[in-house]
Parts: sequence; structure tokens; C-alpha cells
Amino acid sequence: MPSPWTLSARLLYALPVVLSAALVIAATQSPEHAVGLAVMVLAAIAVGPRIRATDESQHIAAGLSLLPALVVALPFTREVPGETHLSGAWCVAASWAVLASASRLLMVDPAWGARATLGFGSLAVLFAGYARLHALYTALAWAFLVAALGAARVRDPARPSLRHLSRGTWGVAGAIVAGTLAFSAGSSQGLPRLHDYLVARYMHGSDDPTSSGFSPWLELGELRAMNLSEELVLRVYGPAPSYLRGTAYDRYERGRWRNSTLRAQTVVPTAPTAPRTRDAVRIERLGGIAGWYFVPLDAHTLSTPSGAVRRDRLGTVRVARGENVRVYTVERGEPGALAPAAPGPYDTEVPPALRPTLAPFVARWTVAAATDAARAEALRDGLRHHARYALRFARDRGVDPVVDFLTRHREGHCEYFASTLALLLRASGVPARVVGGYRVGERNPFGGYAVVREKNAHAWVEAWFDGAWHTLDATPAGAIPFNEPHRGAWWRAAGDYLALRFAALRAWAAAEGSTVLLGAAGVLLVAWLSWRAWKARNARDDDGLARDVIEGALPCLDELTGALSRAGVPRDPAETLERYAQRVEQSGLSDDARREAHDALVRYAAMRYGAVESVDLVDAAVRAAAARVRAG
Repeated sequence: MPSPWTLSARLLYALPVVLSAALVIAATQSPEHAVGLAVMVLAAIAVGPRIRATDESQHIAAGLSLLPALVVALPFTREVPGETHLSGAWCVAASWAVLASASRLLMVDPAWGARATLGFGSLAVLFAGYARLHALYTALAWAFLVAALGAARVRDPARPSLRHLSRGTWGVAGAIVAGTLAFSAGSSQGLPRLHDYLVARYMHGSDDPTSSGFSPWLELGELRAMNLSEELVLRVYGPAPSYLRGTAYDRYERGRWRNSTLRAQTVVPTAPTAPRTRDAVRIERLGGIAGWYFVPLDAHTLSTPSGAVRRDRLGTVRVARGENVRVYTVERGEPGALAPAAPGPYDTEVPPALRPTLAPFVARWTVAAATDAARAEALRDGLRHHARYALRFARDRGVDPVVDFLTRHREGHCEYFASTLALLLRASGVPARVVGGYRVGERNPFGGYAVVREKNAHAWVEAWFDGAWHTLDATPAGAIPFNEPHRGAWWRAAGDYLALRFAALRAWAAAEGSTVLLGAAGVLLVAWLSWRAWKARNARDDDGLARDVIEGALPCLDELTGALSRAGVPRDPAETLERYAQRVEQSGLSDDARREAHDALVRYAAMRYGAVESVDLVDAAVRAAAARVRAG
């Protein structure tokens, strides 16, 4: 930039930094972070260019900007996967890019000029794109790009004016803009449709209950094949509950449970926007379970994009017809509209043929229990010690599976424990239902969220006592290690976390299709400018000497133009050096002055834009020409 720095030049040079900071602040949605980042940027603008440093020192200063970025970003932003604002590592990276750009405002002669400012700012714009700002992002990103190009002109007063650009240059620029707009329009229309199509294919339709293994009936032995599957079906963000219920069953008929109220569904309104409280549980569905909402028993409210779900009396929650929802949020608390209804006539029903078998166990295990709650816990504990968990076992055909499990082959998996406990509870006078859903035990150590796999499919019991439904699990504790709280294998957790980040990037690209190319164009522009500068800096003459490349006008040029101006040949601010040299040659100066000034201007322009000579030689020639002009 010409010396001294004028106020207007300083403000114009700082404008892209301000715009990139504003975009990052809007993306983080954190008042504390906004104050810290704004104070640092405004302080750099107020102090202005006062530091003279080598290029290497400036690069180090830009890298050390990571430290204040950590100070302003980490304490105030917490990464919550699935959220739509900028947080965690993304916020730190964006803040660093802004502060690295702001550090250049303190330099008298910033290395790489406006190119580096454009580069750092473009990184901040790209990182801010992780948030969902929609039209605001587009407006601020375009404003930044325009301001950055304007700052580049401030750094180069010798650059020709726009009206002096060739038709070819205007044609290339117009083609780039037209191509950008066309590609952005196509992306914004095509990518979301492609995304929706792939998601629909991936989730196997939203109204097929059998695709997930959960259906209106539960036949003993049905979950056996699922218990060994590693397929990922749910991600749970926030304070994950231990049990996520899918379907409840109230009628038992010789080894088979069914939901008697599933077809009698009512539409329940839900919150259209997700709460932002720390206690909210955010659930992402994967695999083939699109038709169901898996929720904890104490779910108070549910937030879904459509604003409605279907629910039956037993608390089974399903998506609205035609809906295809992947992410929903649950708030836990007192029973609300989603809570299962009070016990019905089927919740105490026991097949007459089973009562003689169940009665002795009820009498023996509840002899010391005086309340329904005590009887329920006594029956659960008694059954846990009476039978053994197993995936492979024998069964006698012609005998009710519960009778066989309780009296003959005392081994089985979760369905047998749940079915037997429910019937024992009913035989003791406690209303009970069997529930099919998922246990939540595995946590991803990289992302901090819980994951649920097909093998976590589980069956348990809900019993009614003390005026509410309570979860009871008769499956022996520790019998299923992958259902207990634990950290997932690091290699599998890392793969899932990377897949999650890629999915988030893909979703962002689909939602912000009109801005993807803007960021890409900015990166390509920065790369091209950097390559051009590197090539010029590292180009070699035939004799092997490095050519010097300068950023901005040398003082010798100001000396020559000042001497020519005083001699009656001033330079027009919009005039190129080559055209100015031609006009000097045609001026009324002496022959020697005209010829030397013309040659000096041509050599300076060649060095400035083509790097054909060293800076020292050109500097000497220009100063000599200035002296000749002054001498007349």
C-alpha cells in the first residue's frame, strides 16, 4: 500500500476482515464469542499498520493467532453433533482464520498483500458455511469477496483501472460469473433432490414396520438373529437414556405377543423446532427403521419437522404418513401427550392354562413383598436368578414357550425373560406389558455421542404401580455386555465419526448448494494468485539469479512520478504505466529526460508485472531518471 496509509485505504483494506468476522460471529450464535472476536478485530483496525516485520515473522504471527482464537472460541462454544450453529473445532478454525487476517492489519508492509488477506478470509467463510445461515451466508460471503477484491486494488495503485481492461479480460470474467451462477442454481436445485432420493432409498421407506424387525406382534425367538448384527441404527446426542422403546405389546397368545391398539392411532402435535437445552436428547435414525420414533418412557415432548406424530394407547410412536424424518429431539420429564395410557383390560390378562404354572413361582418369590412395587422387584430378581441368558437353547414343541422356559429349559434370551416376567406380574395382580426397543450402552469416544446397533435390540417389561409405568428388565445384569455402558472400539468409533462428519458436510452442501461454488471459487482464486506470486518470486534468469518480486509501488516510482508532475507531465490515477510512458515520450521535456524517463517507466512496469529484472537494478534506473528530469 502506498505510504503513508490513508484512513480510507486502511478502512477499505480492513473491510474484508470485518465481513469475515461478522460471518463467523453470525455462525457461532454465541454472545461471549462475538464480543471477544469483535474486540480483537476492532483493536487491530484501531492500532493500524505500525509493525515492520519480515515475511517469516508475519507468517509466524499469523500462525500464533491460533492462541487468541482458542481463548475466544473454546470457553464459549460447545460442540454438539447435529446442531446447526458453528461450534467446537469448526469455531476455533474459523476464529483463527479471522484473527490471522486481522494480524495483517498491524503490518506496515503485509507479506503477500491482499492475497493472504483474501486467503485467510476465504477459509473463515468456508468454515462458517458449516452453520445454517441460508440467505445471510450468501449475502455476507459475496460481500466479503467483493471487498477482498477491492482491497487488492488498494494494495496495487499501478494496476490498470476497470475501464482500461481488455475485452478478453472482461469476457473471461463474465464467463466465470455466468458459470458460477449457473452451477450454483443447478446445485441448489439438484443436490437437495439427489440427497432426498438417496436418503429415501437408504431408509427403505417410512411406513414399513417389518423392515426394522419391530412389528405389531412379537414372536418369541424373533430377535435372535438381530442380536449379532453390527448394523448401526441410531445415534443419540445428549444425555442418552438406557432404554428407547419402540413398540409395546399387551396380548399374549401361546408364544406370541401383539399390540391390540396399534391400529387405533391418534395424531399428536409436536414442537416444530428442537429445544436448545442441555437436557434435550437428539436422536438420528439410520438403517431400516424409518417408520418408528424410538423414545424413552419418560418422553415429555417430541420435536419433529412435520409437527405431528401418530401414537397408540400403549405409547407406540410412529411417523406421520408420508413423512421421512431422520432426526428428532426428545425432552424428558413428567408424562405428556406421548405417555402410554393407564392399564387396560388386556394388561392383567393371563391365559388360564398358564396360571397353574405361574402361581407357585409368584407365591415363592413374593412371600415377603407387601406392595405392588415390592412384588414387581421380587419377581424380577427371582427370575434373574432362576434362568440363564443364552442365544442357543432347546425348546420342547407342543409346550408353551413361557412354560418351557420357566420349568424345563431354563435358558433363553431377552424376549423369554420379558414375556415370563410380564405374565408373572399379571398373575400377582400387577398390570404389565412387554416392550420392544433398544438398549443404549455404547458411546463414541471421538464424538461424545451414543450409538445403537441392531444387536442392541432388546425386550423388557413396563409394570404399573404407584400410579405410573415403570421399566423392569429381568434379563440378568451383565449377561449382554454390549448393552452395558461402554466405549466403542476405537477403530469403529473413528470410522463412524468420520462418516458423521462427511454426512454433515454433504447435508450442508445440499442445503447451501448456491454457496458451495462461491467458496470453491474463492479457494481457486486464492490458489491461483498464490501460485502466480510464488512462480514470480521463484522464477530464475538464465544466469541462475532469482528475480525479485515486490508488493505495491516502490518509493523510487513515487520519486519519478513526482519529478515528472513538477515538470508538467502528471500521471492520471487511472493511467497504466505503459500509457504514461508513451505520453512522457511525447511531452516537451528534453530529449535525454524524455528518453530516460520513458525507459525507466517501461522497465519498472516489466519488472512489476513480469519480473524480468532485479529490483535493485530497476530502482537505480528509476532514481537516475528522476534525477535527470529534475535536472531538466
